[in-house]
Amino acid sequence: MPDVQMDYDDMEAMIAAFTRSLQRMEEARANMKQAAGIIRDGALVGNQGNQMLSLIGGRILPLLNASSVKFQELIGDLNGAVEDMRNADSTASGYFY
Repeated sequence: MPDVQMDYDDMEAMIAAFTRSLQRMEEARANMKQAAGIIRDGALVGNQGNQMLSLIGGRILPLLNASSVKFQELIGDLNGAVEDMRNADSTASGYFY
């Protein structure tokens, strides 16, 4: 079995990038909810307003929600992989003097 190697700095940078992306998804979701509220309050009336609300609630928010869940999953997976490799490195170093 080949040795598994991990560049911890690169992994931490990837985790940070996914975390920033998750934060931006959350901000976008909050902005879309705010926009929907503004539209509902009368900023865009009639058929166009209804279509925009339908688009926001039916397409945009579900996509942002799904993306947020995926980023959370990736962050968890990467953190788990880093922790597992650090534990394995620590265990392996105990075999050498």
